[in-house]
Amino acid sequence: GIPAKIRLLAQVIAAAIVSILGIAQVWGADILTLIPTGGPGATFGNKNMAAQYLLFVLPAAFYLLLCSSESSREWLYAVLAGLIGTYFVYTRTRAAWGGAMFAAVTLSGYLLWTGFDPRRLFDLPKRKWAFLGGITGFVIIMNTVPPQILPNFGGLPVLPRVESMLEV
Repeated sequence: GIPAKIRLLAQVIAAAIVSILGIAQVWGADILTLIPTGGPGATFGNKNMAAQYLLFVLPAAFYLLLCSSESSREWLYAVLAGLIGTYFVYTRTRAAWGGAMFAAVTLSGYLLWTGFDPRRLFDLPKRKWAFLGGITGFVIIMNTVPPQILPNFGGLPVLPRVESMLEV
């Protein structure tokens, strides 16, 4: 069969394509064949459906990044994770944020229950931390700058978006 990493990469690339279309919709692009029925839904038509898909695939992008040892692939995975993360925030769906929080708590509980030592998280190479910081910075910038400079920006301003996420 197809190796697991190739299957994960295919899913991450598909999610990045969905994210590019969704980001374009939020930025005011009118894509004729994509009719959003509830916010910027990209190929799903509905932002809630798109966000649930991204929530499913986003960890795979980070897995590929953290497990890669080739610099060129790390850059690719970081860009893909940044695009997916940006559109995930643009969707503003509380259900997806709730799902992400539930998954994080469940995964943390499972790891602690199985004896995982949390100090191992800090054993990542410095370049991996740099990529994670870069992805975080990219997502923050993409959620704060475009509303200020794009006249047709379809998302909420930053503070209402943060308040919406915290309502979970």
